[in-house]
Amino acid sequence: MSDSVRILVVEDNPMVREVFVSQLALVGYRVSGAEDGLEALHMLAEQRFDLLLTDLQMPGLDGVALMREARRCDPSMEIIMLTGRASIESAIAAIHNGARTYLMKPVRIADLRAAVADALKQRSESLQHKELLRRIGADLLRIADGDREQYQIQSASRAHPVPSLVKSASEHVFAIGALEIDTQRHRVTHSGRPVALSHSEFCLLAYLAQRREQVVSAQQLVSELQGYSCTLQEARDLIKARIWSLRQKIEHDPAHPTLLLSVRGAGYVLTAEGREK
Repeated sequence: MSDSVRILVVEDNPMVREVFVSQLALVGYRVSGAEDGLEALHMLAEQRFDLLLTDLQMPGLDGVALMREARRCDPSMEIIMLTGRASIESAIAAIHNGARTYLMKPVRIADLRAAVADALKQRSESLQHKELLRRIGADLLRIADGDREQYQIQSASRAHPVPSLVKSASEHVFAIGALEIDTQRHRVTHSGRPVALSHSEFCLLAYLAQRREQVVSAQQLVSELQGYSCTLQEARDLIKARIWSLRQKIEHDPAHPTLLLSVRGAGYVLTAEGREK
């Protein structure tokens, strides 16, 4: 497995850089070296790396700035910071920008290898966890969408409203801007034109419509609509695909939504105000 792992070592001291590159290569990693932050940025733009091992103090682009740019290239990349002069400020900066660990130079090769192995193990477990959440979310959405045809048949014969979303017959039609949601007829129109939604998409929209102008967290949406209890990050991973899909169908410009808005750090809101929150 290690021969498929790519590591980028950024160190302005050529002797130290060569030692790190050669010693990590001996373990079986595919290791590249860069003499400064600018060269590292070019390499990050052209190749994929699993781990960045970078010095803190470098001419030009320093380690903290490089870490920030590396995170933009690949948020899943592991980062280990190296420095010859430790301080509380530099440690805080490293951790704040996502460094897995912080090592003082001179570094023993055994400690360096152990830190790299631990960071890569954490990365592998994190990626596996995200993939599991993606599969769970996909399975839940397939189950919900698979019920659509059966639900529509029941709605036509009994005018059955969406379960748990409507409390009284007088509150089954919601108008939000140009959007109109009829929960009894399972019908959505935008500017008078019908909008085709899957059953799970309709349930999500109807749930938010009944709570229009109210911010609803991702955890609440997953719990109420999918019956799945999870952490906040897990909920965000599960619900964001459905939010994205729904925006493609109800927004004039899904990239700049005016109806279904994200509220940073809080959740989502269906609003007629038409502004980001």
